[in-house]
Amino acid sequence: MRNHPMRAAAYLVLLLATTGWRATATAAGDSLDEVLVTQVEGLVVVAEDGSVADLKLATDVPGELGPALQQRLRDLRFVPVTVGGQPVKARVAFVLGLAATKKPEGGLSVTVDGIEFFAPADTPTAVADGATPAIIGKMMMPPRIPDDLLRIGVPGGGVDVAVRFGVDGKVEEAAIVRSYMAGRTPGPRGRKLMHEFDAAALAAARKWQAVMPPNASALSPKQRTNTSAITYSLSDGTMPYGRKGVWVAVVRTPKRAVPWLAGDASEADRIGLMGRPGGSTGFQLAAPLAGTPVM
Repeated sequence: MRNHPMRAAAYLVLLLATTGWRATATAAGDSLDEVLVTQVEGLVVVAEDGSVADLKLATDVPGELGPALQQRLRDLRFVPVTVGGQPVKARVAFVLGLAATKKPEGGLSVTVDGIEFFAPADTPTAVADGATPAIIGKMMMPPRIPDDLLRIGVPGGGVDVAVRFGVDGKVEEAAIVRSYMAGRTPGPRGRKLMHEFDAAALAAARKWQAVMPPNASALSPKQRTNTSAITYSLSDGTMPYGRKGVWVAVVRTPKRAVPWLAGDASEADRIGLMGRPGGSTGFQLAAPLAGTPVM
């Protein structure tokens, strides 16, 4: 990637997701939504019957959103976690994505963007039924950032890319899930540059390689599908989109449809994450959370 006086950096993270999207790069006519986004981390204890036994938010959530979010999360129902076929009480960490729009009368209308679960680093646990080992990135070159994208001074942006690895660790399919850019809706030039970055990210992802787990031949195509966040920043490498507890204004495309997983409603909950280990924990919500209101 060529250097540029404005110092841009591209970052990518490989994360296991039990989903995939088959789509092309962003079309110039794609609709763009202006929203505020943030992420919240926490821990949840799931009871044997799938109800929430305990909940702790690790991210400070000020104002009236805090109690409303606590209540929304305590109302969650999980598919009971089992080990060896037996329901168990289990603890798992999560990252929750939130999206908000401003109400005409003031305040925010907040909905859930999605949720991802991962094993708490400080809690050794037995392997839950349905959990899968991580797919580890080996050769993952980032895309080149278009020079014009740097020149227009966009603070940052990125794409979420789904890749399906073969048993040999090579990419079988790659697709754009969602594109986003910090700030307000860009004009025709900005849309064109978003499209160019999408295409560059997709081309780069198709060349990636991964170290597959020993049981790769037994994994389904869905289990061999990862979701990666590829972001760019024009400052210190910190992409504001994923900052915890801080509302950031972005424009973004809607999530793409999932042609080969059209009947799997749980896929709506997947969000673009950065810096989290791969692998599936085996935790599953009884009903999709994405799009549900918080306040």
